[in-house]
Amino acid sequence: MAYYTRVPGGTYRFHVLAANNDGVWNETGAALPFRLGLHFYETWWFYVLSGLAVVAAVLGAVRLRVRAIENRAQHLSEIVTERTSELQLEVAERSRAEERYRHLFDSNPQPVWVSDRETLAFLAVNDAATRHYGYSREEFFAMRLPDLQQPSQGAALAEWIRAAGDGWGGGTSTWHHCKKDGTAIEVEVAARAFTYAGRPAALIVAADVTARRELEDRLRQAQKMEAVGQLAGGIAHDLNNVLTAVMAHVDLAVSSLPPGNEQRDDLTQAQGAARRGASMIRKLLGFSRRERLVLTPLHLDALVADIVPTVQRMLPKIEVVTTGAKGLHPVAADAGAVQHMLLNLANNGADAMPEGGSGGGRLTIHLEPATPDEKQMAAQEWGAPGHYVVLSVSDNGRGMTPETLARIFEPYFTTKPADRGSGLGMAMVYGLMKQHLGYVLVNSTLGVGTEVRLYFPVSAHAVEATVPPPEVPLPVRPHARQTILVVEDQEAVRSAATRGLTRFGYTVFAAADGEEGLKLWHEHADTIDLVVSDIIMPRMGGLALYEAVSREREGVRFLLTSGFTGEETLQHTATTRALPFLPKPWTLNELLAAVRGVLPRG
Repeated sequence: MAYYTRVPGGTYRFHVLAANNDGVWNETGAALPFRLGLHFYETWWFYVLSGLAVVAAVLGAVRLRVRAIENRAQHLSEIVTERTSELQLEVAERSRAEERYRHLFDSNPQPVWVSDRETLAFLAVNDAATRHYGYSREEFFAMRLPDLQQPSQGAALAEWIRAAGDGWGGGTSTWHHCKKDGTAIEVEVAARAFTYAGRPAALIVAADVTARRELEDRLRQAQKMEAVGQLAGGIAHDLNNVLTAVMAHVDLAVSSLPPGNEQRDDLTQAQGAARRGASMIRKLLGFSRRERLVLTPLHLDALVADIVPTVQRMLPKIEVVTTGAKGLHPVAADAGAVQHMLLNLANNGADAMPEGGSGGGRLTIHLEPATPDEKQMAAQEWGAPGHYVVLSVSDNGRGMTPETLARIFEPYFTTKPADRGSGLGMAMVYGLMKQHLGYVLVNSTLGVGTEVRLYFPVSAHAVEATVPPPEVPLPVRPHARQTILVVEDQEAVRSAATRGLTRFGYTVFAAADGEEGLKLWHEHADTIDLVVSDIIMPRMGGLALYEAVSREREGVRFLLTSGFTGEETLQHTATTRALPFLPKPWTLNELLAAVRGVLPRG
């Protein structure tokens, strides 16, 4: 038996040789032809079908791949479209943001620039920076930030800029810059770090605070002057009491001595010295705005015309020239105060001229209208916009340095020799102009001269005030029928008033304060014809005494007196404002004249 495996299909002939039992072979044999069929996978149709299947599979795979690619391409296209739209929106928004930034950057009223944090070179500047500093953009781009600085601050500024953070939390810093024309300015600078065109940069905002610093300096100066004025007023009040006692007692002594007596002559000299002291106190009160003024409609051109001859006689070697407009509106002013200021300014101008006004000098008194606006008035510490008349006094003297000009209104500050000036003249002008609700400006150039401009507000109506009675001669005979209550806390003043009034025939009761005066009033109310009272006293002042007495009896005659003369110090009511007032220091003549002016003739 034979086995055949893996026989390929085809036609075969099977030839058999066999032997019988006797071992005899049949040499011819027998032949058996047969055909062996092919396996199905060996058939042609199988190959054809397989090929078709493979082709179909490949085509299907390719189609699926193509479809996947198409789907992926469509998805990517949608993503690209969506992202493109987002990018377009982002670009549009960034463009709008850049436009807004550029608008804010260029339209910012403060100088703004971008500087490289390493080199400090300018990368961008706005219009305000070019206008304020005077450099063009091209000039800025050729510069570095330290080029604007004072040399001593350059390194410190560089460190400060480099230390700037991402926000504005670092605050501001003050630096001194210089414009193209050489003008020095003070600026407050704020900076923050950011990236500009791919490089580390700093956005810097600079605010010019030069004008603000000047206003702050003026405010500090005004506050200092106000404080000095309050101190001067307090000192003047005490000196008024002292001088009142001195002048009254000297008057008593002089009146008791015969004419031609040597001691009387000495006392007369003392009287003159006391009056000069009183004049200085009036200047102190003028500076402190406590000198009582009578503001009435006043034509300055007429006043100047009247006083110019006096100025010419006072300064015979100085050429005095008057110029300006005619027919100016009247101003609300005190004629005596204006004359006093004008004479003081003329004297100052003469002292500033060569050899103290000995020759070759020219003094110009000028009048003109002016209407300062709010911006101009903002530079002053007082006053209001409106119509003014300007009285200016200018000289061609030696002028002043800026350091001297800054101190010109300080009391007791003077550049004159000790025997020629007290340093109170310009302080007095300063105070009196404030009382007039005006102001004073001083312009001076060293080697050229000085101009003082007094701004008086135009008057709409007169301002009423109590006028102290003029000095009259001492009475020649006593008044024996009239009684006066003197209320004064200063013993020396009280004693002088009591002795003086008693000497001239008045019956006098004296009290040291308002409470003691009220007690004496209660005891002698039927006989007291007049109360002469100081205003500011311990326990009870003169105004409170008047109100207490008036509640008990109407029509009581009162004469008020005080070393303080300002309305803000007197604290008048509508009733007490009309009372007669005698400012200290007063002489015995002035006291007696005031008393006679209040009491009825008898």
